[in-house]
Amino acid sequence: MSLELNVDNLLESNPPDKEQVKLIAKAYSTALAISMINGEDRPFARVSENVEVDHGECRRQLMIDWHLPTLTQALPRNDLMSNAKFIDAFNEMNPVLVVPIFIVRKGRLMNNFCVEDPSGGKLYLCGTDEWQERSRLMLRFFWGLVDLVPVEKGSYTEGRLAELKRRYLELPTMDTDAATARVEEVFGELGTIGVPFYPGVLGRLRYVGNYVAKRHLIWLHLTSRPGQAARLSVSYRTRFSADYLPKPRNGHRQPRSFYRRADEWVRRAVGQEPYEFRIPLAMHSVCTSYHFTQTAPPGTFFLEQRFAHERTLTMPKDQQIDTFDAAIRKLDNVHVQGKNEAGGPVAHLYVRNLPSTVGDQIYAYTLLRERPPGTTALVMWLTLFASIFFWFYWLIWDRLVIDDTKGIDVAALFVALPGLASIWFSRAFKDDIRPRIPLVSRIGLLAVGMSAFYSLLGVVVQRGVCNPAAAPCSPILTSIFSHQVLLVIAGLLTALTVWLIGRRFRFQKSYRVLQKNIIERYSR
Repeated sequence: MSLELNVDNLLESNPPDKEQVKLIAKAYSTALAISMINGEDRPFARVSENVEVDHGECRRQLMIDWHLPTLTQALPRNDLMSNAKFIDAFNEMNPVLVVPIFIVRKGRLMNNFCVEDPSGGKLYLCGTDEWQERSRLMLRFFWGLVDLVPVEKGSYTEGRLAELKRRYLELPTMDTDAATARVEEVFGELGTIGVPFYPGVLGRLRYVGNYVAKRHLIWLHLTSRPGQAARLSVSYRTRFSADYLPKPRNGHRQPRSFYRRADEWVRRAVGQEPYEFRIPLAMHSVCTSYHFTQTAPPGTFFLEQRFAHERTLTMPKDQQIDTFDAAIRKLDNVHVQGKNEAGGPVAHLYVRNLPSTVGDQIYAYTLLRERPPGTTALVMWLTLFASIFFWFYWLIWDRLVIDDTKGIDVAALFVALPGLASIWFSRAFKDDIRPRIPLVSRIGLLAVGMSAFYSLLGVVVQRGVCNPAAAPCSPILTSIFSHQVLLVIAGLLTALTVWLIGRRFRFQKSYRVLQKNIIERYSR
């Protein structure tokens, strides 16, 4: 989709007047907008995007390196665009350029959107009326190919085309549903109007119309000249939910396994913080070089980092990786790095010349894990001592369940120690380490707390309800607080301790392997 804006009729005088320079500036801005939406040109040289996710909010900060095209590059086929005197006159009379900087879907909530220059000064963003007018200029350019069709003046066909043009140019002011319906309506009437159009004209009108119906460009005032380099910082916040998978598009739904569903249920039941992040990306399609970074919470590191297609997010991990790698191999001059460089507090992914695919957005997938030894080692020792105390409780049970039950109080003190320790440790959930406590640690704390509660409640039952001096004890209470149930609890705590020991050494090993790979790669 190339740009062929003809401005010959605007440059009859020498030097040009302000109105002519204003029209050329609008043509230059329209050319930049078309280069952003056509899916082929990449106006930005480099985009570095840093993402921070925190409890339903996603904070993004983008650093954009932009080599603005010259007038000759943006508006070809005109000799004046390469005339040095004319360029100097244009720069003097038009010191501020109105340029598109960001593409956003209609209806998307973006808070604190701000664009700054390298000195930290905030740049002026165009309002609704101005960006709608800029969008109409872009639509008017594409409709210009329809205006070239020879029709008889004053005829019914000319009036009908004029009416369709008016309705087509109203797209920026309409909501998404109404604008999409308007595009299909105009496209259908153009197909039945009975005049010959140039090849591909209707397809372009439909593509651009649907694009403007669902998205709009954010424009800003930039004090720069065509051909200069600019570095801009863009920051904004959006709502984000890391607890749930993105909703699959039609035809892309994949059933989740029973293990996956059970794992998600357990994590939510014990209050597990989100540890998997699937972050949608878009800026990679408008730049040559794209660099994604994400900062981990304190005390954690990224176990995994990679790109993935939207339609594969509900598939198994290996299938996600194979599908993305297969798609990359089919593309020319596309380079992806960073997948094998996990292990640090900052995830970084790099891609070059990665195009966007309609209906299959690119996501950044990251997986967090607590940096060892961390809370997993503490909970491992906690469950170990709790299981030892319960085995001791089980061994002396026969000597404690006698007429004189004072010994049960002594045993309860030993059993309550792990419970008191777990209560003390749970205070860490209120501090800064709460997000990094993994699932195994939460399950260990839950098990120790429940076992301590069982032991204390058993003492109360034995000393009160089931006291030999009182009425006979209920068979239900006798069966619940019995020697056999105590054996089961001690066995479960022991199994949990063995599991925590295995997980603790597995966490340590995976962290060391990742660090070793990075050191061997970059230390020489």
